[in-house]
Amino acid sequence: MEAVGQSLHAKMRTLSSKRQNTTPIRQRVQWTLYEERQLKELIKDIAELVNDLVKLYPVALEEQRRLCKMEVSEIKSRDALLALKDIAAFQDKELEKAIVEALQAEERDVQ
Repeated sequence: MEAVGQSLHAKMRTLSSKRQNTTPIRQRVQWTLYEERQLKELIKDIAELVNDLVKLYPVALEEQRRLCKMEVSEIKSRDALLALKDIAAFQDKELEKAIVEALQAEERDVQ
């Protein structure tokens, strides 16, 4: 049975490769660019909706700040904090603030 499965796998892989190789490169590039643009738009839309929710429920902002500080305190690597800060700058201002505060506190402790 194992030999049959391997044979079937190899045959399906060959058929799949043939089908993919017949698609013109221009069309594959168009699909890739379209999907990338759609993904970026989806991420942007989700971020905007989350920001709108935060604005609707300002009471939750303090809880969000507390959670951000707690999560940042769990990250011990300065490099990881710096990388996360760059990412958060575009998506989560409260997390970015918590990271900046943690990095500043770390610098004060070193001095």
